[in-house]
Amino acid sequence: MNKRTIDALDKAERDYFLWDEDLSGFGLKVTPAGGKVFLFQYRLGGRGSKTKRWTIGRYGAPWTPVQARDEAERLSILVSQGVDPMVEKKERERIRNTKGFTAYVETFSEGYL
Repeated sequence: MNKRTIDALDKAERDYFLWDEDLSGFGLKVTPAGGKVFLFQYRLGGRGSKTKRWTIGRYGAPWTPVQARDEAERLSILVSQGVDPMVEKKERERIRNTKGFTAYVETFSEGYL
């Protein structure tokens, strides 16, 4: 999958996918409106488990095919190590929100107590 191939893709009546030949799970979704989004599709636990799709980002700035493939490779490594990228992202957000709230409480306490 390269820029020339992606630029040549036309919109259709419904979503369709272009899958990379070299990196399993890496692909591009083309929407009926003509939007192009890089994604990574994976499963944890083998064939019997649910397929998940991680949206890498829209084609164009900042996501070029090379940058999106690099991100898909990073995600593929995580999955091969048994890490679910979606669970990891939710945990990072939870920690960020908790730390943000804790900092707010500390600032409030120092200023008003």
